[in-house]
Amino acid sequence: MSERSDASGPGPSDRELAAELMRPQAALGVRVAVVFLLLILGLPLLSYYQPEWSQLPVLGFPLSWLVLGVLFYPVTWALSSAFVKASERLEARQAEQVRQERSES
Repeated sequence: MSERSDASGPGPSDRELAAELMRPQAALGVRVAVVFLLLILGLPLLSYYQPEWSQLPVLGFPLSWLVLGVLFYPVTWALSSAFVKASERLEARQAEQVRQERSES
C-alpha cells in the first residue's frame, strides 16, 4: 500500500488505515469462527452425549443427520453473510470517519 499524497494535508497512510481496519475485522472473524466451531463440534458432541436427541425421526431421517447433513449449510451461509455484512459496515464506518476528518481539515 502506498502513502496518500493528496492536497488536503497530512493524514493517516493507507497502511495505517488498513491496520486500523484489520483489528476489528480480525476480532469479528474470531467471533464468527468461535460460533462456527461451537456448531461443528457441539452438534456431534450433543449427539454423543444425548443419543436419544440425535435419533429423533424427522421426515424419516434421524434428527442428527438432518441437522448435520442439511441444516448445516444454510447456517454456514448465514454466518458467512453476517460476517461479510458486518465487515462491510466496519469498512463503511472507517471510510466515513476518514471523510469527516479530511473535510474538517
